[in-house]
Amino acid sequence: MWRQVALPVILLGVSWFAVSGSTNYYLMWLDASYQRSFNENIASMHAASLVQREIWRLHAEAIAHWQHPVDWTDRLAAFDSLMQAPLRILQQRADSQEEVAAAKTIARQTAKYQDAVQALSAQAAADGSAQQEQLFELAASVSKAADQIRQIN
Repeated sequence: MWRQVALPVILLGVSWFAVSGSTNYYLMWLDASYQRSFNENIASMHAASLVQREIWRLHAEAIAHWQHPVDWTDRLAAFDSLMQAPLRILQQRADSQEEVAAAKTIARQTAKYQDAVQALSAQAAADGSAQQEQLFELAASVSKAADQIRQIN
């Protein structure tokens, strides 16, 4: 009787504990993996938003001071320091080739934008429409790449 009733119940209980334990371990591992991925994606999306906000803020300042000669050295230094952390996060957290390409585009176009704004202080804004168009295209390029990173994540 012991072998016919108790042994199958004991074996079933041990099997149940083994399967339950391994299932719980797998679910905890999966949850931690998803949480890590989620945190990385949130950091990339936030960094892309910061870059986009700051590039448009600098663009608004450049357009507002278009007719006035302005020394952009201090403002560009502040802009550069604000961009260092988000650009580093974008490059470190990029997982796919598409995201790496977008992060490189943002870094490259941001540097070009800074150079273009710096050139404004060196020259008079006589031919303003071409320079404004160039600045707008660079800012829009950065913004589009930031949108792409947020869409990927």
